[in-house]
Amino acid sequence: MADVEYTLSHMIEISILLNALYLRGAPREGSLAKSRAWTVVAELLRRTPRLGAASETLRDAGLWSEAIILDTPGLLGWAEHQTLSGRTLTANEVAYPARWFDVLGPAAPVALWRRGEVPEGPSLAIVGSRDPSAAVGQFCVACAQVAVASGCRIVSGGAVGCDRAARRGAGAALIEIVPFGIASTYGSSFESEGCLLTVCAADEPFSRATAMERNQLIYASSVVSLIGAARLGEGGTWHGAVDALRRRLTSLLMRDDGTPAAEALFALGAGRLTDPSSLISAISELIDRHSLFRSVS
Repeated sequence: MADVEYTLSHMIEISILLNALYLRGAPREGSLAKSRAWTVVAELLRRTPRLGAASETLRDAGLWSEAIILDTPGLLGWAEHQTLSGRTLTANEVAYPARWFDVLGPAAPVALWRRGEVPEGPSLAIVGSRDPSAAVGQFCVACAQVAVASGCRIVSGGAVGCDRAARRGAGAALIEIVPFGIASTYGSSFESEGCLLTVCAADEPFSRATAMERNQLIYASSVVSLIGAARLGEGGTWHGAVDALRRRLTSLLMRDDGTPAAEALFALGAGRLTDPSSLISAISELIDRHSLFRSVS
């Protein structure tokens, strides 16, 4: 039992240090530490028996900028409070979406703000237009319900339209990644049954740049992402889907509604889905098809 308690305590200490270095909005001196070195930092911290010795350990390893950040007065106390209050999620934790590092590499966030518990299970991203028809909305609700019944968690962006429909179908088995701070005007009024994640500082307002950053995290969280509806050549859903395909962040599944946007995404490699009851088989077929394509390309 002593070994287990020590391991858990050490894991918490590493999360505190990662939040101090990488969590946006921390009261640190200097700029945010570069995430590219986070694995080296974490490995060094695992060998450090005391939280207060972390800056010395990093300095001895030549990581001067990280060591200087940790020497900021009050920073470690602030990071400890945020961590122990359950307000953050770091790459050091089991609940962190490990696929982010596999797909995004150095662009993956090391530390995020969190509200609520992260649900378990494989992820299915569901996104789409902000102004869908009633039929599209019900389609997204039903797909989320089918996925959750099969043991999946739903990842979405919390926007009105398809994202909110996915929320209704997912219930508590939901991760909503949002492009604003949890304590901002948007965040304070944002209600969700599931878990809220954001890379933004606590009081950071919505911006187009953070929305684009949020979109890549949604797509990269899941092997397959479902699009309820999109507009050809315009809007965040379209541009996010095309970017996700280009960068191979995910495999796309699209509602087969006969629209120009759907036909264009099918031509780019998206799979077709006509009925929510076929969701799981469609996901399996899409994964098999893309795995075969990659093995011969």
